[in-house]
Amino acid sequence: MRKENPRTDIASRQKYPKGLLFRIVNINGTLLLDKDNNLKGRGIYLKKDLASIELSERKCLLEKKGNVPSSLYQELKENL
Repeated sequence: MRKENPRTDIASRQKYPKGLLFRIVNINGTLLLDKDNNLKGRGIYLKKDLASIELSERKCLLEKKGNVPSSLYQELKENL
């Protein structure tokens, strides 16, 4: 059986299994939520909890990685 590598949450810098994290992909400079984990591109991982989403929004962590559509944070909160 293959062991899954943990991913790092950008808000807390802690490592978690992929199932506990949202994957956000940078495609041509725009960040998109990858619901099915199948989009090509470099992934950014964010823990699936309200505190992590609000911390990343407050500290503009996603804005440092690319252009954030205005609906991205709302989409993340809806998918909790």
